Amino acid sequence: MDSDSGEGSYIKNSYNLGNLNHDGLNSYDCIGGLVGHGTIRIVENCYNKGSIISNSGYSYAGGIYGYSNYSDDTISNCTNYGKINVNSGRIAGIVGDSYYIKSIDNCFNYGNITLAKISSYGNHVGGITGNSFGGSITNCFNKADIIVDTSYYAGGIVGYIDGSGKVESCYNTGDVRCLKSGGYTYGGTGGVVRYSYGTKVRNVYNEGEVDG
Repeated sequence: MDSDSGEGSYIKNSYNLGNLNHDGLNSYDCIGGLVGHGTIRIVENCYNKGSIISNSGYSYAGGIYGYSNYSDDTISNCTNYGKINVNSGRIAGIVGDSYYIKSIDNCFNYGNITLAKISSYGNHVGGITGNSFGGSITNCFNKADIIVDTSYYAGGIVGYIDGSGKVESCYNTGDVRCLKSGGYTYGGTGGVVRYSYGTKVRNVYNEGEVDG
């Protein structure tokens, strides 16, 4: 689903059971179990059990939401069970790229994530979100494995976070593995956190194996 519904739009108490397969004809795509690309203000009480597979050059892919395009979006009480297998991109169990999302709260991922290739745009991979700027990620966990061929940023909770946001009361028990050298930073609860811009990380822990 792609949506430009704008202010006031929402998805609540919804689910997806079907597998999503992209044929790879485009250089990039946005894929989500519930929303691929859009301006959905509220996503709440949703889950995905379908697999997400893409052969495109670069994907924004998430078990719930692929790519958010609105700064006040909130995602809460959502769960992904489906595996995600793509070539490269910004990928996560809940939201592939949450750059414009205000908050992700009480969300969980059980679906394994696999990336097959390196990309000049940079792979940002996380159990909850691949990329975040200024938003909050709270009360979330990842219990799935993340396997990347060669990654820029990969983490059990968030791959890359910047800005004045926070990661709080989250944990990871899945393994984070890079099959080849060449990545920059790996971590159970965040590939990269740039503290110089005010990001706060509190009450988080990792029990998964990190191999990069």
